[in-house]
Amino acid sequence: MINIPKKTLTSLLLLVPSVLFADANLTLVTVKPFEKSIYQAAENQNINNGSPTDKQSFALESSGKAIGYFLAGQGFNQRDDSVCFVAWSTQSPHITTLIPTIGYGNWESEICNDTKAVGIISAPNNTALKLAVIYQVQSPNATATESVIFNVSNSALAVDENLTERIGAQGATTIKELKSLYNNQ
Repeated sequence: MINIPKKTLTSLLLLVPSVLFADANLTLVTVKPFEKSIYQAAENQNINNGSPTDKQSFALESSGKAIGYFLAGQGFNQRDDSVCFVAWSTQSPHITTLIPTIGYGNWESEICNDTKAVGIISAPNNTALKLAVIYQVQSPNATATESVIFNVSNSALAVDENLTERIGAQGATTIKELKSLYNNQ
C-alpha cells in the first residue's frame, strides 16, 4: 500500500475536473428567447444582423443538470460578407459569450455559407467535453467544409485552438466523422 500524505492527496484531487460528462447530451431549443440578446452581443463584436441559426441551437445537459445553451448563429461583417459565430448562455436568454468563427481570425478569408451540424465529439466518460460545429464555407476559389471545436469547462465555452487546428480542416462532413478523428488521434 502506498502512503500518500493527506496534503498531497488533497492537492492532486483539486487538479481533477469536478464534472464528469458521462452522459452529456444536446437537446434542440427554440431560438426565439435568445434573438434580442444574440443580436446585441453580435453588434458588440461588429457582426451586423446577428441571429441564431434555427435547428442548430441546443441546451447542453449532463446527468440531468443544465450546463448551458450552445447557439450557432450567423450575421454579416463590415464588408457585408456572411459570417458565423457561436453564442453561449448559462442562463436563458442572457448571452454569456459570443465567439466569432467563420469570417474572423483563422477563417477571416472565408465566407460562411451554412452551419451544417452541431454535436458532442468527446467520448462518454471523458472529463473533457468537446463540442463541434461543421460549417460549409466559401473562399474566392472553392467551397469547403470547416469545423471548429469548442471546450466546455466550468460552465465556460472557448475554442479549442489546438484541436481545431489538428482536425478542423480535415474535411469531416458529419459529427460522427469528427468524433472518430478526435477519439482516434
